[in-house]
Amino acid sequence: MKQLSMLGIVLAFAAAAWTYPTLTGPSGLATLPTTAITLPGMYQVAVDWYNTDPDTSIPIRVLYGAGDNLELGATLIFSEDDAFGINAKYVSPLNLADFNLAIGGQFLSADTDFAQLYIVGTRRFNDEVTPLNGTVGLNWTRMSNGTSDEGTRIFVGMEAVLSDNLSLAGELQTRKASLGDDRALWSLVGRYTFSDVLTAQIGVTNGPIVGNTDHQFFFGAAYLFGAEQ
Repeated sequence: MKQLSMLGIVLAFAAAAWTYPTLTGPSGLATLPTTAITLPGMYQVAVDWYNTDPDTSIPIRVLYGAGDNLELGATLIFSEDDAFGINAKYVSPLNLADFNLAIGGQFLSADTDFAQLYIVGTRRFNDEVTPLNGTVGLNWTRMSNGTSDEGTRIFVGMEAVLSDNLSLAGELQTRKASLGDDRALWSLVGRYTFSDVLTAQIGVTNGPIVGNTDHQFFFGAAYLFGAEQ
């Protein structure tokens, strides 16, 4: 299970690490999605601890591979302001300049509700040395808390697959200049795959969804149910 077949394109990376849920749900990097999805017929469950100073958050995410090109998920975040979310991602049979393409969306209900739609592309680079998975995408986000605001942000990410067990990734999302408290979102995350079904991660981020003032520490683990070990 060290290879993922996605619409006939074989990507040689550790599948469990690549499909780790973001802190809000869809498969991807620390907080931003990629075109990867959970394997068909399998469930990916992730639990992380996130230092949202002065409080802490425990995001629990469940993803289901509903087919070769569809992922469905749900998120429950325990914190001072508990949140619940749902998400879906569809991988297109089309590609552009060797980028696989996907569209998706998520909704997170909390003190501030977030609705997000995105289009994202991911491509494999540099296979002969250190494999690199590059991602670029566009997020439309609507935030509602009595009043509402919305904005479109560009995001990019890069993951270096250092071995079958270890990957390091970074991500960046632009800010919306008209929002005074909005910051560029950026994160760093390292992931280690202990087996085909168990992956752990550790990182820092000032997300998720949009950027905040301070970067905070998070760590957790994800388990893939339904896979042969």
